[in-house]
Amino acid sequence: MKRVFLLLSLAVALASCGSSGITVMTYNIYGARGLHKAEDYDALAAVINAQNPDFCILNEVDSCTRRSRGTVNHEELAKRTGMKAEYAPAFSFDGGAYGNAILCRHPVSQRIRVSLPCDPSPGRKGGEIRSACFIKTKVNGLTFWVGGSHLDHKDETDRLWQENIIKNTVAGLDGHVFFAGDMNAVPGSGTMAAFSEYMQLNFRDTDQKTWPSKYLKEEPDVLIDYIMYRKPDKKMKLLSYEVINNTASDHCAVVAKFRVRR
Repeated sequence: MKRVFLLLSLAVALASCGSSGITVMTYNIYGARGLHKAEDYDALAAVINAQNPDFCILNEVDSCTRRSRGTVNHEELAKRTGMKAEYAPAFSFDGGAYGNAILCRHPVSQRIRVSLPCDPSPGRKGGEIRSACFIKTKVNGLTFWVGGSHLDHKDETDRLWQENIIKNTVAGLDGHVFFAGDMNAVPGSGTMAAFSEYMQLNFRDTDQKTWPSKYLKEEPDVLIDYIMYRKPDKKMKLLSYEVINNTASDHCAVVAKFRVRR
């Protein structure tokens, strides 16, 4: 009996100082414009709840816009998922705001909202101003920063300008760092090559396409949504990386599971 007790105590001690499982999700929600009706929050929440993520990065998030009939996308999803929401508006739109949000299952101790303008070089028309949202939290004693964004969809030059701002922000963060979202850039592009200099791109292969979802088409054509972590991080291990096709948004969701050693 004493031996069994000692073995159980050792197992508990090893578990407590061993590792933590973290699930990260990214989902472009298309302003909550569901396939069957506007603001189909139940359908969007069902996609998120099925994965039970620690963090879910949301793109194309409307707040009080006319097209969302005055509702706040991230707050509605926070209520339906039991998570907390942090929002980073990118610009005023349609009577409200448009930007990015993060749903978090853990207490948030710090947040950063970053504006991502386009390349201001003379003579350039430029694309859309975007935003990045970052939150700091602890999970089982481990410090995490989680960030998300949705880069300009028109021009690689502007995406690279926005990526560089993200790079400088990430450089100042402590602990483990996740970053995710709709980068509007395919693997091998200049934008993703720039990210790969300091972030680990975790997709298993380039066949894990993420847009468009079943909302528009049966099978997606391109990979533009990503979940990354800052490298080098020898304590981080990718366990799985999946694309979730759905009809609640025009984008597939992406979910990745990690094991993080102490």
